[in-house]
Amino acid sequence: SVGVPIEVRAGGNSVLNEYLPLRPSLFCAGGIGVSPILSQYREFLFLRNKMNAISDSPKMNSTTETATSMFLYTASSTSELVFGSELADLSRKGSQLGHDKMVFALTQNQESLELNGANIPSHIQCRTGRVMTEFLNDAPHEANYYICGPPSMIDDAVQHLTSVREISACESFEFPSKSTFFSIFSFSSSLSIGSYTSTSG
Repeated sequence: SVGVPIEVRAGGNSVLNEYLPLRPSLFCAGGIGVSPILSQYREFLFLRNKMNAISDSPKMNSTTETATSMFLYTASSTSELVFGSELADLSRKGSQLGHDKMVFALTQNQESLELNGANIPSHIQCRTGRVMTEFLNDAPHEANYYICGPPSMIDDAVQHLTSVREISACESFEFPSKSTFFSIFSFSSSLSIGSYTSTSG
């Protein structure tokens, strides 16, 4: 009821690791792993809007280049794109301005791509199959990478970024010297941050 105090607790260390000025950033979410990635994406957009407002101020003598973003949201079917509508709304303006790229990919059920019975907005790229490697290759080398999903997805992403693209990775969202930050989702441990065990071999 009104006036009754409640206790709120933040889980894990899954936070955006960005320092102003912002760097280009890639967000990659698999299934329900979109939950922490969505929060990071919201924060990234908030900070970018803040920086753009400061840069556009008459008191500023210089402008700051807008940091770009890429977002890949993978799921087995459209019914599992649980935050698809919100991501579509959040990415609309940046996509129209050429700053952002939003991709939805279905890995199993490749039915017609719709959200809540409506066609997915035209600014979102819709793909089928496993496209993560291709998506990672499109990102700028200097970008920060935020990844959350099943262990097998994390294995593939970290392996590709560290061996093929030679980009450093860390097992938490706390170290600014690294550029790849990942969180593992599993039904047994929920979000596991700070511990990474390869499932390959």
